[in-house]
Amino acid sequence: MKQPKLINSVTSNRSSFIACLLAVSLMPCALQAADLVKWDFTGALGTQTSTTATSAATGITAAAISRGSGVTGSASGSSISSSGWTTSTTIDSNDYYTFAITVDAASTLNLDSISFAERRSSTGIRTLSVRSSLDGYASDLVTPIGVPDDTLVRDQTVALSSSFDALTNTTVTFRIYGYAAEAAGGTWRIQNHSTLGGLVLTGELVDSTAPTLASTVPLDGATDLLPTANLIATFSETVQKGTGNIVIKKSSDNSVVDTIDVTTAQVTIAGATVTIDPSVTLPPTEACYVQIDATAIKDNAGTPNFYAGISDTSTWNFTVVSSDTTSPTITLLSPLDDATEVALTANLVATFSESILKGTGNILIKKISDNSTVETIDVTSSIATVSGNTLTIDPTAPLDGATAYYVEIDATAIKDLANTPNFFAGINGNSAWNFTSLTPDTTAPEITDVAPADNIIGMSPTANLTVTYNETVQKGTGFITIKKTSDNSTVEAIDVTTAAVTVASTLVTIDPSVTLDASTEYYVLIDATAIRDVAAAPNNNAGITSTTAWSFKTFTPGDIVMSQIYGGGGNSGAQYKNDFVELHNNTAQSITLFGWSVQYASTTGAFTNIATIPTATIPSGGYYLIQQAVGAAGAGANLPTADATGILNFSATGGKVALVAGITGVSGSTSTLLSDFVGFGTANDFETAAAAAGSNTTSLLRLSQGTADTNNNGADFITGTPAPRNSSTTPFNPVVDGSGSVALVNATPASPLINQPVFAANTAQSVSINIAGTLATSTIAQVSITVPIEFGAPLLANVSASGTGLNGASPSVSGQTITLNRAAITTTNNVVVTISGLTTPDTSAALSLDGNYSFTVSTASSSGSLTAISPASTAYVVIPIANIRDQDANGVPLDLNKKVAIQGICTEENFNASTQTSGYIQSSSGGMNIFSGSVASPLVRGNDYIVFGNVIQFNGLSEITFSSAANAIFNLGAATAPTPEVVTLATLLAAPESYEGKLVRVNTLSLAAGESDTWQSLATITLTDGALNIDARIPTGSAAATAPFYPISITGIFNQFDNSSPYDSGYQITPRDNNDVISSNPPFLTWATGAPYNLTGNDALFDADPDKDGVPNGIEFISGSNPTDASDAALSSPTLVIDGASGARNATITYRSTSISDYLNPVLQISDDLQAWQSVINNQNATISKDDNYYGPGIDRYTVIIDANATKGFVRLSAQSNN
Repeated sequence: MKQPKLINSVTSNRSSFIACLLAVSLMPCALQAADLVKWDFTGALGTQTSTTATSAATGITAAAISRGSGVTGSASGSSISSSGWTTSTTIDSNDYYTFAITVDAASTLNLDSISFAERRSSTGIRTLSVRSSLDGYASDLVTPIGVPDDTLVRDQTVALSSSFDALTNTTVTFRIYGYAAEAAGGTWRIQNHSTLGGLVLTGELVDSTAPTLASTVPLDGATDLLPTANLIATFSETVQKGTGNIVIKKSSDNSVVDTIDVTTAQVTIAGATVTIDPSVTLPPTEACYVQIDATAIKDNAGTPNFYAGISDTSTWNFTVVSSDTTSPTITLLSPLDDATEVALTANLVATFSESILKGTGNILIKKISDNSTVETIDVTSSIATVSGNTLTIDPTAPLDGATAYYVEIDATAIKDLANTPNFFAGINGNSAWNFTSLTPDTTAPEITDVAPADNIIGMSPTANLTVTYNETVQKGTGFITIKKTSDNSTVEAIDVTTAAVTVASTLVTIDPSVTLDASTEYYVLIDATAIRDVAAAPNNNAGITSTTAWSFKTFTPGDIVMSQIYGGGGNSGAQYKNDFVELHNNTAQSITLFGWSVQYASTTGAFTNIATIPTATIPSGGYYLIQQAVGAAGAGANLPTADATGILNFSATGGKVALVAGITGVSGSTSTLLSDFVGFGTANDFETAAAAAGSNTTSLLRLSQGTADTNNNGADFITGTPAPRNSSTTPFNPVVDGSGSVALVNATPASPLINQPVFAANTAQSVSINIAGTLATSTIAQVSITVPIEFGAPLLANVSASGTGLNGASPSVSGQTITLNRAAITTTNNVVVTISGLTTPDTSAALSLDGNYSFTVSTASSSGSLTAISPASTAYVVIPIANIRDQDANGVPLDLNKKVAIQGICTEENFNASTQTSGYIQSSSGGMNIFSGSVASPLVRGNDYIVFGNVIQFNGLSEITFSSAANAIFNLGAATAPTPEVVTLATLLAAPESYEGKLVRVNTLSLAAGESDTWQSLATITLTDGALNIDARIPTGSAAATAPFYPISITGIFNQFDNSSPYDSGYQITPRDNNDVISSNPPFLTWATGAPYNLTGNDALFDADPDKDGVPNGIEFISGSNPTDASDAALSSPTLVIDGASGARNATITYRSTSISDYLNPVLQISDDLQAWQSVINNQNATISKDDNYYGPGIDRYTVIIDANATKGFVRLSAQSNN
């Protein structure tokens, strides 16, 4: 907040002086007495998953405040903010903020209110409701609160009913629901209450726990109490006297030795300790006991809780001795002598043979290695405490790890309670009490295994995920997120604190609530706070932040088929003892069965017989043998070594077998989890038609070595002699035609894009195509490459071939096609074809050009037919930025998710300083955001770049993203940086998409009405030109964090934040640094130090008078006079005229003021004692008028008329800053 500055004052007698006033308000932020729990959002980003409580009263545990699953975090400083609120006028059960408190069993809580501040965006919620778990969130705690249609911050206080009184040993969860949003993309945030400094729960915490007896002196059962000794009782809390008696009795006959009224001076209390001074000498050699009335001792609660008293003969008894000459000795040490792995913060405890008191002297802790003293503890200090026969030592600093220590105790430090005390002999040397501290665990747990394994193909859509760590772990806080690789969309964000995530020692199991799509690639992210070890100071696992560290693809139906089924195992005349099912991989890639099963049903039955398949990988063309049950007769030979076993008992003649990417029973052949389904014999379910019945001597054999798959069981299977094949069987890959892998890259010499699939536009380029086999036992003999016509026709002289798979073949050219015959390409022998002399197309010819040009590569065996490898290989030609700015009616890029290459000069290297992820480039055709996720971006402002990546959209903002900067950002060197395009708000907002991503400048903007002038990271400031508004957004990486003087000219990147379709709002300007925000009207310092005055040093201060004319600079500034010329001093002084008769006199004051109202407001003040000053206010105690340009251009005259009937009066002129 900018404070008023009193620049100058001038009295009516024309004496001038400067008064510089700074007002500072110091506001403590401590909890008020009734503030039981506080969540302080200061410094929070808004997007955080949760915010922990910053304070909670003793007896209350507070959970972190978080958001419901229906809303998504949104950036907004010092708050928790979300978007995605329901637009319905009724509550959505998943759209809320939530927090919980737990009251322990020793406390009783009466809750009074919940207080917080909230703010909506222009399309945020219009209603909020507060509910609690006391009724299952069924009803509102108060009438729903309407939120006005503005963006102001409002304090809210919700008064709670008596239902929230007398809470004890319970947990209460609150939810603050937001609804009736004006748009799904609208945001709403919770932030600190303006006076309470957080979201605060108020109320009263009642102490309902009675004090208990903690220790006694003498100890119960002691045999060494002196006849004149006091008795001491220590309680669990601070106590006070009640009424009643403490009675000492003989154990022998229960006769009373002494009755002591607790209200007398014989009983004294200090804190929790009660000292009893008997009025008689206790009988020597007698056993005695103590009884205490149940009303005698009570705590200090508002409604006191009474100690239960002692009414029996055994709780506190002792034997009185005639004299005590025995010194106390140690009976127990903690840690034990020679102990190891002692906690670094452990107390040291010595238990003695009798009750003890402190003497004088020291306790020393020393290192064995060099006998150096670690700490000297005065036994009389609070670091050493005595309770009964126990001495507790609480070192002031933690021990060093893995270090041997010993303890010494002075011989005067500890004594017994005898009239003539007997002293403990002490400990001297390093052998009586020594121990070794534990080695602290500072190593974070590491992931040693994930399941499914990274990069597998064949994941079950319903399988759990597991992560194995190298040590025992526990849950932290945060999320495990499953995302689609194709568009980075979130499939499910799983809160690790829920039951969906379980931990058993080193194994974390994740149970998604959603069924994944088949034939889809996913990746998993784990927050760095989600999993931690069980160390005393837990170490967090680093998590998974890369999109490629843990990825997998779900199964594709038909990739794995059942190539043979045998149900006669063990039956009479059987060929083999066991039933079996044989699988075959029909693809050109390895498939991993993760979370799969084989399921069996009778001809008309349901799939209740399930045999899970252990995780296994079947190579391309490979077989996999699963042994099943033995038939009743046990006849037949043993199967070849099975790859897996089950206990399914097939019928030989008819039934249904399902190969399922899941482990729960399917309904039949229409299940979405089926990889293959076979019905045979008289089965009532099948693919198109049932296969023939098998027998004890025949199996069902899939044609073409187990590869035929026309989705017709009757056509794909025959019956024949069983011939089981396992993983040792030579793989069978029937289809060479169309197989192989292709890598297409730029081979243009000296190109910055060499070895990348990216090419400059409209220029001569060379292309290299690497072809390799993918089938382990097959050879590619024929290859053809069709060059896209846009690259021109290849010439034979410009085509070369190399590689170990060439086999003497030479290329030929016909039109657009290059052909190789008699090659021998395998998985280990490749061929590289290089084509030079091609000319890339001019991609600026049409906005529809995306720069994607396909080179079709076809392959075949020596006798096969050339078949195109799918998908075709793409050459990416650089396109103008404008080509990816075209959008549909909803503001979605037409090239969304398409891979493209663009070129531009960097206008902003990074707007996310902590993660290096978001910059901008610009060309003559437009600007574009370059977003690289967690990948560091090497952009440098002013350098020219080609950027290669996918077109995405984030909250309406078009972006290019990538996973590796080395393969996506190509530096072409320093260039002339684009200058900002100067536009008006009307022009900018009339066609905003044409400016998105570009560097623009808008002049003469002021702070919008009601807007907070807070320029800081993550702040949004609304500016106006008087007719239209625009937001200035200060992102994390921007240095523009100083409030300017208005009006301003603002330069920045024009971008968008609109999280709902159609994406046609939320436009904003993001300045890069303070140089992008220029004040239109310079303040005093610029006036003083700039031309024509050029004042320096102390001469440039407000109260300086460099021309020695008696008028300080502040007045010269206000009045428009020259601070370096003494001759115009008169210009700076106001004039005063008294006129009118007595009783009706007026004082007329006139003064000069430059037109600087954007910086200063002249203020006239009056006083009758030169101490208390009152501002003159128009139409209240004065009449003020202004004549613009009265004294010349930019110099106005102010005329002030006030009542002048007082016997005396003084007038002064000051100037108050607006900034």
